Amino acid sequence: MHVRDWLVLVNFHGYYSANPSGRLQKDIETVKGSSGPFPFDDLLSNIKETRGGATSITSSQILRGLDADLLRRSGQPYLFVLYTVLCLSGASDWEGTLIRELGSESLARHHLFPRSLFRTVVEEEGLISGIGNITLISPSLNSELSDKPPAEYLHQYRDELRKHFIPEDRELWGKDRFEEFCERRAELIHSFLKERMPRVVK
Repeated sequence: MHVRDWLVLVNFHGYYSANPSGRLQKDIETVKGSSGPFPFDDLLSNIKETRGGATSITSSQILRGLDADLLRRSGQPYLFVLYTVLCLSGASDWEGTLIRELGSESLARHHLFPRSLFRTVVEEEGLISGIGNITLISPSLNSELSDKPPAEYLHQYRDELRKHFIPEDRELWGKDRFEEFCERRAELIHSFLKERMPRVVK
């Protein structure tokens, strides 16, 4: 799964967004020059030469996703991480279709705690649309759930909670525990990634 891990790593850090042609060409040459399996370690060495800090994804970096807006372009690295973990965990769109069988464009970015619960949406937008509060489900179900608070509907999807890294402690489903809920969910995502992708997630 080294190719997958590599794609997650470089996408998360936007490795090819700066000097894309030079970095990509060097990596292509590295792959072509390899006689064995995917040359993960050699490609990692290429990163170290130019961006030493982009050789792994840390817990603190995942937690920064709490303040990222996954509805905007700036939040795309975290949206990709979310899509990846949902695919790896065997999560569905809550209507029976596995996430890994769907492209991200076929899924709705669902707020577990709806925006309508918060009066100061503008001030809280990062946290409201961050990695702790967004999951991917079917567009039709997203519309149906609309502005329902989590305590009113999450129990109906008990089989999916763990696969979507949603804390099962119902006490965390109240608005007054929103920040704790988001932090706990981000921690669950990081722990899962660290277990499944130990070479890049620290």
